Amino acid sequence: MEPQKEYQARLALWTQRFEHYEELHRRTGNLRVLLVVALLIAAALLRNTIPLGFLLMGVFVGIFISGMFHDRVEEKRSGAQRMVAFYRRGLDRLADLWAGKGSPGTEWLDNHHPFAIDLDIFGTGSLFELVNTAQTRSGRTNLAQWLLRGTEQEELQARQLAVKELRSKIDLRENLARLAGDPRTQIDTEVLIAWAAQPPHPATAFERIIALCLPIATWTLLLFGEFQGFAVTFGAQCIQTANGENAVIHEPSGP
Repeated sequence: MEPQKEYQARLALWTQRFEHYEELHRRTGNLRVLLVVALLIAAALLRNTIPLGFLLMGVFVGIFISGMFHDRVEEKRSGAQRMVAFYRRGLDRLADLWAGKGSPGTEWLDNHHPFAIDLDIFGTGSLFELVNTAQTRSGRTNLAQWLLRGTEQEELQARQLAVKELRSKIDLRENLARLAGDPRTQIDTEVLIAWAAQPPHPATAFERIIALCLPIATWTLLLFGEFQGFAVTFGAQCIQTANGENAVIHEPSGP
C-alpha cells in the first residue's frame, strides 16, 4: 500500500462527504427557520381555538426536535471537516510541506538543555511539530518530556513496535482522528484535574427531592391552568349557545 495514494483517495472521499454535509447543513438551517415561522403563524391563527400554553409547547417542541436533527448534521459535518484536515496534514508530511502548520511546542523549550536547541526539538519546523498529534496539555507534556529525556532501549523498542502495529491500521487512526480535534489547539487538563481532585459536595436528600418535584409541579400547574382556562371558555360558550337557543325558542310570535 502506497501511503500517498491511500491518503489522496481517502481525502477525496472525505471531501465529497464534507461537501454533502455542508449542503445538508445549509438546507437544514433554512428549513428550521421556515418551520419556526410556520409554527408561529399557526399559533397566531389558532390562538382563539387552542390554549396559548399548548401552542407555545408545540412551538418549543418543534424547535427542539429540529435543533436535534440540525445538531446531528453539524456533528457529521464537523467530523468530515476534521478528516479532510487530517489527510491534508498527512499529505503535507509526505510532501515535506508540514513546517509552520502545526504546534511548535516552544513552551517546553529550555535554553539550557544540552541538545534541544541544536537538534530543533521545538519551534517551527521542529521534531515536536512533526510528530505531535496530542489533544490535551498532559499529552503534549508527555511527548515533550519523551523528546527531552533519555529513554531505555527496551522502552524505545516497545514504542517502535506500537508504531509498527498502528502503521497499517488506517481505519483505526482515522476513527481516532475523527473523534479528536485540531492538533494545533489543546485542552488544558490541569484545570480539569484540579476540579476533579476537589472533595465532593453531594446534594442532600431534601435537595434531590426538590429537584425532582419542581419540574413535575411546573408542568402540573401549567396543564391545570390551561385546562381550567379551556374549561371556563368552553363553559361560557356552552352557556351562550344555550341562551341563544332559548331565546330562539321563546321568541314571541308575531301577530
